[in-house]
Amino acid sequence: GCSGSRQSELDGRSGFTNPFHKAVISQVHEPTARDLLLQQAESLAAGDSKQLDLSAPTVLVGATQLIVAAAELASIERLLLVGSVASDARLAAFSDALAQLVNLRRLNMEGNRLVETPASEVLFKLPLEGLSLSDNALQVVPSGISQLRGTLIDLELRKNFLSHLPDEIGELSALRQLSLGRNTLRELPSSLGNCTSLVMLFLEHNRLNSLPMSLSKLSALDDLNLHDNRLSSVPAVVMEISSLRWLSLGKNSIAALPTTLFAMPNLEVLHSHSNQLRAITLPEPTSAPLGSEQTTTSASIPVDCGDQANGKINSAASK
Repeated sequence: GCSGSRQSELDGRSGFTNPFHKAVISQVHEPTARDLLLQQAESLAAGDSKQLDLSAPTVLVGATQLIVAAAELASIERLLLVGSVASDARLAAFSDALAQLVNLRRLNMEGNRLVETPASEVLFKLPLEGLSLSDNALQVVPSGISQLRGTLIDLELRKNFLSHLPDEIGELSALRQLSLGRNTLRELPSSLGNCTSLVMLFLEHNRLNSLPMSLSKLSALDDLNLHDNRLSSVPAVVMEISSLRWLSLGKNSIAALPTTLFAMPNLEVLHSHSNQLRAITLPEPTSAPLGSEQTTTSASIPVDCGDQANGKINSAASK
């Protein structure tokens, strides 16, 4: 994913906030189900909170008992189970418990060392808008995730062991943010281009050496992070995504930046540091027609090249 400061910047810039970064109820450590009920039943019954935070070691058994025991929890819209050390034994009754949360919108199960998605047969029937399974041990995207096609907006799968994505990922038509950083992806399915609502696509720290041309259909994409992959050149499809405002290409093996990259109409920030660049050639600046209030020049795009460009930035007009 991105750093806290970067996330704040993205949230402010796009108006799209990541609900998983916000907690309403304080974390509690090793409570029993009865303790949890006593601590949270009052605020839940009063309607003061729609979030249940059970992010604590060894708490999942209590969470299951709590969900089953408290009818008020049908009103819960956000459930946090971060770092709950969810062993198979503890997950045995989780499916029935989860089915009680008929209004659940966001579920965070980060940091649970999960090798598969628990209770997926129930999970994917809920009206989920946000799902985080980051920082686990998943090797595949859970089968059936396309059942969330009409609701899922934010899917976070960072820091797993994913080597490929299923074609059904392209059926998530409502998806706006997809976080796949720190996996072992070598390629992307062409079906990903069908996720035309995507605004942010995070692919940093993978093993990608190309992108499918179908990504040109991502007409709403604002932010594309390809930092630390295995790109030897800028993928041609990148220049076809005219909506891009923020592009990160740092820490690859790129030797040259195409001049068409600087002609992209909405690109505001380009990170290209830690590559094999020796010089950057900019196209000749162009001016708006006489009488226009705005003058556009490709040289206005901030370019972060680190030390790799050796300070050499050439204009096509001077060659």
